[in-house]
Amino acid sequence: YAIRDELPLKPSEIALCVASGSIFPLSNAPERNEVFVVGTAFVLPEENEPSQGRLLVLRAVEHRLELVAETMLSGGCLSICLFKGKVVCGVNSELQIFDVDEKTSTISKLASEVACISVTSLSPNEADETIALGDILYSVVVYKLVLEVVRGRQLAQLECIASERRRRDVTALERLPEAQSEMVVGDAYGNLMVMQVVEEADLDRSNPQKIV
Repeated sequence: YAIRDELPLKPSEIALCVASGSIFPLSNAPERNEVFVVGTAFVLPEENEPSQGRLLVLRAVEHRLELVAETMLSGGCLSICLFKGKVVCGVNSELQIFDVDEKTSTISKLASEVACISVTSLSPNEADETIALGDILYSVVVYKLVLEVVRGRQLAQLECIASERRRRDVTALERLPEAQSEMVVGDAYGNLMVMQVVEEADLDRSNPQKIV
């Protein structure tokens, strides 16, 4: 491997997560722009958790890094993904949705929701428009993301549709490629599980293993 280019970060700033994909506005025939996004945190010895971070949107052009846009965050960006043309971030305990405008090099927040305690895993499902998040001090929560345009303005709404009612300390989470409604989840206790959202009526109380 050879280093083609590098982007120096600020003092005490650490890159914690990166994802690649398309960003685009809401329209019938969106112009998709391929980018990769980086979430960072400013790690200071006097803070128990980061109070600031940055979201960087970049493009690689002929092996050179091109900064498309950036914005400050009110916490450390612990997880990140691109979903429905938007940037989804886990910023400390919040799930945040951002829109990127390449023409003006601006990033604007569309929605945010205090999810759990420390959002460290994100996995979207395009089919049902949901985002599954894993929390290092809690468990798995699934949100539905609804995007719409009202009077020329993009709006986003997050709706919690399911969560697990027990502490699991999730360390890793990813959708199954052949069944996007199911998730592979790893926890801090050495367990690896397959989980999915089920209706209460589908649970067999005589067989607790069916709950997860």
